[in-house]
Amino acid sequence: MNELIRVAHVKDVRKVKTFLEKACVSVEELESNIEHFVIMENSEKEVVATVGFQKDGHAGLLRSLVIVPTLTQDKILMLFKSVVRLAKESDIDQLFLVTNKEASLSFFELLHFQVVPKDTVPAGLQEQSALLQTDNVDKLYVMCYQD
Repeated sequence: MNELIRVAHVKDVRKVKTFLEKACVSVEELESNIEHFVIMENSEKEVVATVGFQKDGHAGLLRSLVIVPTLTQDKILMLFKSVVRLAKESDIDQLFLVTNKEASLSFFELLHFQVVPKDTVPAGLQEQSALLQTDNVDKLYVMCYQD
């Protein structure tokens, strides 16, 4: 498979929205944040992975990580490197992610994310994160990119 990773554009909203909805991932504010999304397409121009971030000042929060099951770890690594680069180009100094999957921590640590206290996430981003707003999650991990 020959995948292409690129920054999403307004013309991509429909196909990114369809891809996220198939995975039951929120598409709220997708259109207004599409320029903060990186997509991976296969040779047929079908979306096979996406990740974006929401921005609040110089801080960002990763969102909408969706990948097809056949994607290799190397490809996922390339996708993450691309979104980190995009965040830096968008003047993001702190890039956070939130997960409730302990098994994913070691993978994110390979990508230079470190577990941090929840209260280090700026209030504006906390308000935008459904996971940070809920008490229904057994264990919640907040991580921040460390360059």
